[in-house]
Amino acid sequence: MIELDFQINNKGRYPVNGERLFGAVQSVLEGVQNFEPVRYTVSLLIVDKDEMSEYNLKYHETEGPTDVLSFPYTDPESQVSDEAFINPPDMGIILGDLIVCYPVAEEIALKEGKTIDEVVEFYVLHGLQHLLGHHHE
Repeated sequence: MIELDFQINNKGRYPVNGERLFGAVQSVLEGVQNFEPVRYTVSLLIVDKDEMSEYNLKYHETEGPTDVLSFPYTDPESQVSDEAFINPPDMGIILGDLIVCYPVAEEIALKEGKTIDEVVEFYVLHGLQHLLGHHHE
């Protein structure tokens, strides 16, 4: 059994189903092989297109909004070793931060005939895979 600290900051007060997202993230993390109870921390920021465009430009040098961005707490490409950070043992594993652009999710939901909840959940789980170290290229 895992313990999940899943924080949602919904800057635009969009109608996001937090319980659904919590359950989906928890389900994925329960599938991660661990032999003892673990606590995970993930944060989610829901933003509009303007704010997502700012993040996309700042962190990916790409103009315009994107659907989801993920920022792992520890980055294997980082020059700073994990040993530089000291976390209390009860903090568990801090996976990182996700940013989802709600208006992009709305557009995709309409285009693909899905609910916005389905699309937002897909983006969150896609970003979570990046936090877990799975990447596509």
